[in-house]
Amino acid sequence: LPEGQGLSFGEGASHEEMHGAYGKARFCFVPRGKSGWSLRMFEALFAGCVPVMLSDKWELPFEDFLDVTRFVIKWPSTRVNGELLSYLRSLPDEVIRRYMEAGAEAR
Repeated sequence: LPEGQGLSFGEGASHEEMHGAYGKARFCFVPRGKSGWSLRMFEALFAGCVPVMLSDKWELPFEDFLDVTRFVIKWPSTRVNGELLSYLRSLPDEVIRRYMEAGAEAR
């Protein structure tokens, strides 16, 4: 995805800069980490943005007892392109607000 058009990437940014950007964002991309989970997922959740998991097979450790579909968007890493951006931009504000509220409840 190209930077701009409402997208911001944190390459080379400090932790403070990234946390500030997360706090202002509606969506936070969460690419798969080297292990079975990623700290970015929890950073996004606690920042209040909607985590967008970019992975084909990644499962969250708490999916057995939390309905993560209420506060996480899972998107296949093989389809990270303009389609993802179009989808996120098409979500009504009310839907985004419900994702954020459910994330706050899960915290």
